[in-house]
Amino acid sequence: MAIVLTMTGCVSTETFPLSGRQLADAESRAQFLEGMALEAEGISATFPTSQWRGGRCRWGDQPNIAVCAVEYRHSTSSPWLHATVRYERGEGGGWRWLGPVSAKAPTP
Repeated sequence: MAIVLTMTGCVSTETFPLSGRQLADAESRAQFLEGMALEAEGISATFPTSQWRGGRCRWGDQPNIAVCAVEYRHSTSSPWLHATVRYERGEGGGWRWLGPVSAKAPTP
């Protein structure tokens, strides 16, 4: 039964990794969608790209939603920040950034 719950995205105490590449792709996807929404309102925007370290995730309380502890920074000279972020698993296996669960904080 635990395998079925984990596979369907239900609450689980087991953690799983997301790579820095997967996190960067999720950010890019979210920025693209936000840019499209802004363009529809006649607003042009650009978003900075972050650098990501791999995250540790667990399934949240909604199907296909993961809650991940991640580290990121906005440039190579910036300090690494830690945040808890929600991601949605897409049908094709990719991830979409849904936003922070907690405020960002410097990595100890």
